[in-house]
Amino acid sequence: MSFQYPLGLLGLIGVPIIILIYILKNKYTEQIIASTYLWRLSEKFLTKKKPISLISGIISLILQIIAIVSISLIIAHPIIAVPNAAKEYCFILDASGSMHVEEGGITRFDEGKNEIKEIISSSSDGSLYTLVYAGSSTRVIYEKLDDKEKATELIDKLTLSGMDVNFNSTLKYVQGYFNENPSLVTYLITDRDYSSSNVEIINLSTSEANYRIVEMNVEKLIDKLIITGKVISYNSDETINLDIYVNNQKETTLSLQTQSFSETSFTYESSSVNYDSVTAKITNEDKLSLDDTYVVYNLEKRHSYKTLIISDSPFYIASAIETV
Repeated sequence: MSFQYPLGLLGLIGVPIIILIYILKNKYTEQIIASTYLWRLSEKFLTKKKPISLISGIISLILQIIAIVSISLIIAHPIIAVPNAAKEYCFILDASGSMHVEEGGITRFDEGKNEIKEIISSSSDGSLYTLVYAGSSTRVIYEKLDDKEKATELIDKLTLSGMDVNFNSTLKYVQGYFNENPSLVTYLITDRDYSSSNVEIINLSTSEANYRIVEMNVEKLIDKLIITGKVISYNSDETINLDIYVNNQKETTLSLQTQSFSETSFTYESSSVNYDSVTAKITNEDKLSLDDTYVVYNLEKRHSYKTLIISDSPFYIASAIETV
């Protein structure tokens, strides 16, 4: 048995308190005053009355103890797990860029899929399976599926997405799903560290270095460009060296002090006024180079075209251009 809210069991402290009050009350409130006549009457009365009073007191004590224990268990929300019984599973599969990293010729993403298939294979018949795919968008691949073969087949069809994954929205969705299904067994398959009391983390990462440019933006002012962005280091604190290129010409190298799994912001002002592209590139050697380079293009220039129009009827051409 496990408890969803173990702090609720603190209410059981009331049980010894109730018992102590009962003992002290019996010890100090019962008084028998002796006198010749009254003694005989009171002795007859106590002989008949005391057993009933004692039994009612014990019953009252038992009822109070049952009430305290029941309330504490209701608050703690016990979950009884029957060995080898069918369960309901929920798998959250990370499909972000770092899952491209290969370990022994297999990507972390494929290793994560194998972990899920192994859990499904070893689960009891009659179990239900829900799979949440955390890629560039969060989507449910299947929900409460009871067919092991079908669940495994759909896992094999999954592919990696882009580099960005919003785990806040993913975990929020799963937390809401868990609140509706307290007995749910939830696994998060990823290569990052997360802390959660309701979710079991299967971390596929190793100690090998991996860095990433999370985002980058370019703001064009009258006399300069403002380049901002964020980088992150996985698994270790590190100094990341970041080269900045404007129109394929290197302008500077930024040295950024990062902490493990914490995003570090950077800002650079370029004296260039116009640009076709701005590129940031991490020069540190790491396990995955796909997320080490980030390019921002000038969409206005990329979407502008020069067109040569030849016509025997310039009037109609002039009208068309004027309309555009």
